[in-house]
Amino acid sequence: MNKPEISIVIPTLGRAADLDRCLGSLSSQESLNFEVIIVSDQISAIENVLGKYGSFPVLRVQLENRGLTYSRNSGLAKAQGGIVSFIDDDVILCSAWSRELVRSFNSSPSVGGVSGPTVIPQDLSDNRDVLAFHHKIKKNILWRFIVKTYNFIILENKPYAIGRIFKSGAFSVGSNYPEAINFTDDIEVDYLEACNMSFRKSILDKICGFLPEYKGVGDWSEPDLAFRIRAAGYRLLFNPKIKVIHNISQKGVYQDRGKDSYQRMKNFLHFYFKWIKPNTPEKLFRFAANVLFLDMYWLYKFIKSGNKEWLGGIIANLK
Repeated sequence: MNKPEISIVIPTLGRAADLDRCLGSLSSQESLNFEVIIVSDQISAIENVLGKYGSFPVLRVQLENRGLTYSRNSGLAKAQGGIVSFIDDDVILCSAWSRELVRSFNSSPSVGGVSGPTVIPQDLSDNRDVLAFHHKIKKNILWRFIVKTYNFIILENKPYAIGRIFKSGAFSVGSNYPEAINFTDDIEVDYLEACNMSFRKSILDKICGFLPEYKGVGDWSEPDLAFRIRAAGYRLLFNPKIKVIHNISQKGVYQDRGKDSYQRMKNFLHFYFKWIKPNTPEKLFRFAANVLFLDMYWLYKFIKSGNKEWLGGIIANLK
């Protein structure tokens, strides 16, 4: 049997209906030269979903739930394709996704990773706090002032840029909007979308995949991987035709985000001091402003939910 061009790794936890829709979109790909690797601690619970799809190989990897980084690396270890893609179980891929993915990698041996638009439907966008925050600019004068200040200081007045990580350590959100598909050519980016990212397997093997130092739900392990690939001399591309619809689910690992706020903040600080560093007055100012805004976010989530675990993000700054 010939090796597949692409190995698609999908960690999943308690979202069988989402996974079914995702696999359905894979079965409709224009090119089917790929394998799918499902990583879960509940394989038996989703076997009826996996058994529906026979147009591509599906490999089951059952393991104890030890976080997203461990799950992704476990899928990587089983991959046979020259390209390894990591997608979330709540995305729906456009029919040209696999074909365009291969085209971008074939455009140059210097391409180490590829991503594309991860468009969030408007009616679900408030399920992602960072997008809900940007939408508050329409709410009232106070929120307009807060959002505009955030955009100017922390996002360098480029909130809707594609694939940028700023001096503050914050990232742009442009690839989550429908306008992201309007580019005519591939563009070079700083990082790849976490739910729609693909890499050359040879590079991942060389740099040991995702680093386990990013604990909990694995926040910031993805941009860390992107930065390590760039540091190794490779380029990262955004192809506007590698589109997925991200139907953001609030089930599964999403439910761990509140109780994991301490580790999420620790992961961010680790990434920032490893790769960006506040080593100029401008960077220090923008970074400090970002940390202040993040602390305000943790406090807001605590007040809104009454869950003290959200305060862990503030505590992380003190240790």
